[in-house]
Amino acid sequence: MSGSLSRGNGGKKVLNKNQLLKRNRIRNARSIRAEAVAASSTKTGTPSDLSESGSKLNVDQFISSRQFEVKQLQLAMHNSKAASSTRIFQALPRKLRRRTASHNVRRIPKRMRNRALREMRKSDQQDVLKGSSASSRKAHGLNAKQLYKARMSIKLLRLASKSTSMKLSMPPEVTSSNCHVRQKIKTLKRMIKESSTANPNIKLLNNRMGSYDCTGVNELAPIPKGRVKYTKRQKHFAWLPTHIWNAKRSHMMKR
Repeated sequence: MSGSLSRGNGGKKVLNKNQLLKRNRIRNARSIRAEAVAASSTKTGTPSDLSESGSKLNVDQFISSRQFEVKQLQLAMHNSKAASSTRIFQALPRKLRRRTASHNVRRIPKRMRNRALREMRKSDQQDVLKGSSASSRKAHGLNAKQLYKARMSIKLLRLASKSTSMKLSMPPEVTSSNCHVRQKIKTLKRMIKESSTANPNIKLLNNRMGSYDCTGVNELAPIPKGRVKYTKRQKHFAWLPTHIWNAKRSHMMKR
């Protein structure tokens, strides 16, 4: 076998180029520099920190030497910590690693975002935060979540105003007239109507089953009406059933 799994030189593991570079980088980061002995030291071997007679201590030279040693020790500790540490994006599973993850913090799990922001600010990288590009986007009415909440609110308000059990469970001062239930339902309906008329792709018919016309004469058929959850994603195009089936069961793999 060849590569990093091959063994030679008495059974020792043979490292590849990247492993050797990493080992040398960590070794250089952990090395502590020492101050060279001054050339002005006496020939008898007495250190330069002492006087010529050897009975007195040169305080200035002694402090400067210890200061150099302490600084080099702190620098080696800092370099060793930075050289051996891995970034948060390297801790992601392989399926979550993407090119966009290097600058878009929202592409990674929430538990890793704070550390990713700190690392990117240290390395002067631009990060994409929530609301940074919201001003450049055009508003297309309500999104799928807001539309779902509005429709569900209408159903709950109607249920609360008609159900006898819910009326009895509420306090006596909470009534339909006091809470202006009809006005709130009208406001929600107007909001949904304005959102739907902003981009009228489908012309709904007046029926109880919710049927609609999906035919096209000398033109493409309109986008079919889907679930409320995916109305924002399928606003300008529709997913084919075959695409959805394959997307749930297929995975990208490198051979």
